[in-house]
This record gives sequence, C-alpha cells and structure tokens, in this order.
Amino acid sequence: MSEPHDTLDKEWRGAARILFGRDLGPLKDYASFLHHYPQPLGKEKSALSGQDTYLSSHYAKGSQFARYDEKAKLRELKIPSGKLRDIDSIRQHLGEIAYYAGSKCLGNSSNCEGSDNIIDSSFVLDSHEILASAYVAYSELSINSRQLFGCSSIGDSQFCVNACEFSNAARVFESVNAYDSRDVYYCYYCRNCFDCLFSFNQNSKHHLIGNVLFEKGKYAEMKADLMRQLADELMAKKTAPHLSDLGGR
Repeated sequence: MSEPHDTLDKEWRGAARILFGRDLGPLKDYASFLHHYPQPLGKEKSALSGQDTYLSSHYAKGSQFARYDEKAKLRELKIPSGKLRDIDSIRQHLGEIAYYAGSKCLGNSSNCEGSDNIIDSSFVLDSHEILASAYVAYSELSINSRQLFGCSSIGDSQFCVNACEFSNAARVFESVNAYDSRDVYYCYYCRNCFDCLFSFNQNSKHHLIGNVLFEKGKYAEMKADLMRQLADELMAKKTAPHLSDLGGR
C-alpha cells in the first residue's frame, strides 16, 4: 500500500480501539460501509496524461479534465496568434484548450489520494472539501478535524466514524446532527450530551440508552456488552446497520 493508505489504516485501527475496545481489521475492508454519508467523487481521465482525475463537482458532457498537479503543462497552452482575429474564432479555440482541474490538493497539503478540493490537510483518502484536517478517509466537508472515517459536514471533531452534521464532538459512531457531544453511538439530534447510545432529541444528558437514564456503573456495564456485540458484527460482516435503517419495521 501507499504511505497514505498505510498511515490511515493505522489511524483507523486506533480509532476502532478507542470506539469499540479492539482492532477491527484493515480499513479497506470497511470501504463500502464508510461510503454511506458522503457524496461520491467523480472520476475522469486527464486529457494531458491519462491519469485518474478526481472531481467533487459535475461538469458538462464533453468537458476536458486535467489534474491540478499538471498545471505547469496547462500554462503552456495558447490560442494560436493567427486565430485571434475574431470573437468566434477565439471562442472555438478557447474551448479546445480549456480544462477543468481535478485532484486539487492546495495550500499546505500532503499525502492525499483519490481526493479533490483538499486544503491545508494531510493523509486524506477518497474525500473532498477537506480543510485544515488530518487522517480523513471516505469523507466530505470537514474543517479542523482529525481521524474521520465515513463522515460528512464535520467541524472541530475527532475519532468519528459514519457521523454527519457534527461540531465539537469526539468518539462518535453512526450518529447524525449532534453538537458539543462525546461518546455517542446511534444518536440523533443531541446537544451537549455524553455517554449516550440509541438516543434521540436530547439536551445536556448523559448515561442514556434508548433515552433511558442509567446509573453510571450500570451504564458502563451495559455499554461494554453492547460494544462487544457491535464489534463482533462489524468484524464478521464488515458492515452494520446505519442510523437510518433503525426506522424500518
């Protein structure tokens, strides 16, 4: 594997130990499971080199693409001076040398693969719109965050797996729309909560399972058993139900 893959695999295994108490195995085994929330990247071939070019936006059919790291070649493209005689000629030949840039890793970014619109970030895989973040895989729209796997719309957070619409959060699994929260699993719309499992529409609560309050010791005992069951399922199937799946009958 490449350096980004190797490093992200180690970070994934570390995040799994923090969230579930054990190593769940290689990151690549969970790629399908972790693609649930982010919008998929587009992929085209560079018209200049034939290399894969990743795109976070949609473009008109017939457009030409190039990788951002090929920008030196793009600077050399010119409309022939003999074709600058009228507007129609300029338009025609401008279209022939116009390219959309993909695989853009900007600012102080490094070790990015299969990604687009990455700014001041490092160790990013199959992700887009990532700013000032590190150790991010299969994610989109993050800022000032670390150890994100399968996440969307995350800010100032870390150790999040399959989380969406979070800020100032840590140790989150398969949860949506929560802020200022810690250690939440399968939760929705929680504010300033910690140690909550399968809980919804809560504010400043803790030690909840299914919106039921438990004494701290009993909660820890029940959580340990539930985490063991969830980790067993993930290791066996390389997937688990998503939060949206829980609404079915």
